[in-house]
Amino acid sequence: MKQRGYTQMQNKFFKTKIAAFLVWTVLILYFSTRKVGGGGAAGTSNAVFEHVFAYSVFALLLFLVLKDSKVNYLYATITLITFVYGFGVEALQIILPWRNFSFFDSMLNLIGGATISILKPVFIFKK
Repeated sequence: MKQRGYTQMQNKFFKTKIAAFLVWTVLILYFSTRKVGGGGAAGTSNAVFEHVFAYSVFALLLFLVLKDSKVNYLYATITLITFVYGFGVEALQIILPWRNFSFFDSMLNLIGGATISILKPVFIFKK
């Protein structure tokens, strides 16, 4: 009977991790496509921090969702998914008259996504 309760608790925790990841994904999309006043701040230290932070959290939440799966090359997969999502969000900005595509921002998104691989030796993520 204890095993069943433990499994239900694991499922609930897994659903919570997925929900957190999806909420963060939507927040990135919202803040990346909304109108901002005063022109863009591309290249400013604030914009650099925002991109790297947002996609670092994205990669961390994705890691938490995928860490118990049987995905080969987990960290490379997370970095690739983060880059594809970040590039897709940047590409979406092409059709928005109040935003514009930035390859520099895409690279910042990639750096943010790669932080999970960079910090792997620093923080031991146990299964």
